[in-house]
Amino acid sequence: MTVAGNFSLTATLLKRFALVAAKYLPSREVMDYSNAGKLNTPSGTARELAEALGEVGPSELAFPIDQTHGNPDARRATIGGTPVHSLRLPGYVLTAEELFGFSHDRLTIRHDAGKSAAP
Repeated sequence: MTVAGNFSLTATLLKRFALVAAKYLPSREVMDYSNAGKLNTPSGTARELAEALGEVGPSELAFPIDQTHGNPDARRATIGGTPVHSLRLPGYVLTAEELFGFSHDRLTIRHDAGKSAAP
């Protein structure tokens, strides 16, 4: 099954701004929020974002995932070297969020779809 991302202007800007930030902030993760009925995880938007960020380089993690205490599957999936988390709950349409961490600062770039995730 092929899943395409959101083609809206604001989703496109999320990707563009995240690619610029990734050149300067190597520690990053993608959050993907969608409605409870959305079957694909992550969404096409989050997948495309993670793959594009992977072309900049892999995310720098504070410690290897295999050193996580507890269930490492709860930590995240990895696409293109970028950790991706998917949340499916009622009340969401589609939200894609790129989070960057840098010493004492954080940067969040977020896209929220309105009534529908349709392009």
